Amino acid sequence: MIREIRMIAFLMAIIIICLALGALSAPQRDLSAKQEEHQKRFGAVYMTLNNPFYEIIDEEIRTEVEKHGDVLLSRDPALSVEKQTEEIEDLIREGVSVIFLNPVDFERMGPALEAARAAHIPVITIDTNVQDSDFVASTIETDNYAAGRACAEHLLQHADHANILLLKHSSAHSAVDRITGFRQMIAGHPGFTIVDEAECDGQLERAMPAMQEMLSRHPEADTVMALNDPSALGAMAALESCGRLQSFRVYG
Repeated sequence: MIREIRMIAFLMAIIIICLALGALSAPQRDLSAKQEEHQKRFGAVYMTLNNPFYEIIDEEIRTEVEKHGDVLLSRDPALSVEKQTEEIEDLIREGVSVIFLNPVDFERMGPALEAARAAHIPVITIDTNVQDSDFVASTIETDNYAAGRACAEHLLQHADHANILLLKHSSAHSAVDRITGFRQMIAGHPGFTIVDEAECDGQLERAMPAMQEMLSRHPEADTVMALNDPSALGAMAALESCGRLQSFRVYG
């Protein structure tokens, strides 16, 4: 997973360099007291920073931006679409040159994207795309559908049957793609059955109670497909609390 994060960060670094050399290029850096006048500002808004994945992405973008003497303004809406929209509008008022966006809800970013376009600020979406893709300059993401299929392929290779629980985050397109890839890969394989599913927003503290509730409804369950690392850790915490961790298969 770290390799995929580094690849995303590398691709974003290329885009930043291209922007710096292209239409968004700033005057040569001034090392005098007026240096800040020539700094470009970049904005980054994630769905949450309560996830090591986005912390690493932010660190890598910041390193590349500051290498050129510029500034990165990062924001954390804590999974709130309304707050994320407000933060994007704040960044527009700050006069940023580019906005990196990891959307809370891929279907509800239209107003924020329209505001950025009206201000002539390019938006680069990270890790997941948005429904209003015409408003986006570029999207950098891993193949989330293939990731879900890879989890299912491993399960099919190492088990004869499975009663499966799903932990989902249906407002994040990347999470939807992972679960879809998993579903489609196991479809048509007798003995591999999805017995229950629940939303957890990809958060450990929400995945744990969701997993506990599903386990109480389906004691026959023996496998869980979690959409990311935090939700997988939440599932493991729930399994450990009831003494079932060692006998359960956890994917994330």
